[in-house]
Amino acid sequence: MSLDTKPKAKKPAPVEEPFKWDPANLEMTAVLGVLFVISMVLQFMNHGIKNVLHCVLLLLCSAATALLAEGLWGKLVCKKNPFRYALEQYGWITSLILVLLVPAKTGVYPIVIGTLFAVLFVKQFFGGYKFSVFHPASAGAAILFMYLGNTSAKDVVTSASPVAEIAKTYGWLIVKPDLRDKLLTPFNGLFGLFLGKYDTGIGTVSAAAILLAGIYLVIRKRIDWKTPVTYLCGVFVLTGLIGILRGTGIWYPLFHLLAGSTMFTAVFLLTDPVTGSKTTYGKILVALGAALLTVLIRVKGDLAEGTVFAVLFMNMLTPWIDSVTEKKENPKNKIAANRPLLITAITLVASLMICGFMAPSLQAIEPAEPVEIPFLNPDKPQVLGADYSDFEPVILDKAEDGTKTVYTVEAWGYALEHSQNPAKTKNIFKVTVEDKKVVSVEYVEFHDSEYIGDDTMKPEFLVQFNGMDLTNEESSVDSVTGATFTSRSVMAGVNAVMQDLKEAGE
Repeated sequence: MSLDTKPKAKKPAPVEEPFKWDPANLEMTAVLGVLFVISMVLQFMNHGIKNVLHCVLLLLCSAATALLAEGLWGKLVCKKNPFRYALEQYGWITSLILVLLVPAKTGVYPIVIGTLFAVLFVKQFFGGYKFSVFHPASAGAAILFMYLGNTSAKDVVTSASPVAEIAKTYGWLIVKPDLRDKLLTPFNGLFGLFLGKYDTGIGTVSAAAILLAGIYLVIRKRIDWKTPVTYLCGVFVLTGLIGILRGTGIWYPLFHLLAGSTMFTAVFLLTDPVTGSKTTYGKILVALGAALLTVLIRVKGDLAEGTVFAVLFMNMLTPWIDSVTEKKENPKNKIAANRPLLITAITLVASLMICGFMAPSLQAIEPAEPVEIPFLNPDKPQVLGADYSDFEPVILDKAEDGTKTVYTVEAWGYALEHSQNPAKTKNIFKVTVEDKKVVSVEYVEFHDSEYIGDDTMKPEFLVQFNGMDLTNEESSVDSVTGATFTSRSVMAGVNAVMQDLKEAGE
């Protein structure tokens, strides 16, 4: 018996197929990129080039974080080529959607943390691209909104968003036409909301641009029309029912559609091919559920914008929804055959009932009318951009306090012209600033005439500075009657802070 001593031939190593780009993902990248460019044009028109540069920086940092994190994950965990693995995960799409969702004032540190959470904890921990349970960008945005919302960029100018305004000032319900006009006029009415002449998420601002993007994606069959149409119709019908029961008018449901991220959610979040439903009735059910949750979170919750939380909650229910809406090949009876339709109908009726029962409990809040204060003189306003050089304002100290900057400033007051104070000492103030707006003005030391100038120490005078936009030199406050000089002393201190911010921004 002879032994075969010939060495066995080694099996050839499997040849890795060349990487192929997914046309659908490339097209989605192009659409999101165009939307980002449109958003940058609006940022430039509304706030200038600094906002544009900051938004571009956010996108670059987020995309770089996503590619680097997923490449390292592929190398260390999956033992794959890191460059190829990063490309296969299409992390830049997550970055694009995340950046388009967040406000322009978002800082670089929060966007990096949100991106890491989205691509690692939400996507890679579940198996990577095509295996996510929750929408990665929505989860990243939710983390930013809940925990990192106060960490904002200093040199970015933003203004109030319509969603935040109606939530905080009016409690999500306005029944008087004059208050409705007061809300909509700063945003150029409903048409202004449609075009995007206001502040909200970077890319969620223009309903017109998002609508055109959605139509294009439907025509190209990149998304199923049933999901966005059902969601938008659901939001419109449910808020319209509230409007009918409370007498708000047709503007109310239109406001819910056009303001905030409603349109963006309909086109880009709920239609995700991985986390979205796979059945026809499942897509309708998910969209209906998201519409109901959006309305509930907005009008009854503490969060002004509830879309991303609605999406994440419905992501959790999607596997179950798919299981109960999947068509059976041999249904036992008519009820089993029509179960998806029955569940959809029950969901719709339940949603209408919930909003119908909830509507009477909503309280319309009317902002308090400004009260005329006897010792303030509106005929002698002190304008921020006036010349205060005679008061010789000087910044004594400048300290960071989280997202705020606290200035200690001194300026001459009444003692400059008169010897009411033998030492002729300047008044000293503490001016707290955040996002180039005054948070508060306080006296540290008062050295002006008693019983007249000391009226400027009253909260009724100092509160006028709260919220003052230091980029607007036309900002003004009313003087204290009989203490114009001391009133100018306070404004001189605030003017010095404005000048310091100008120099820092150059």
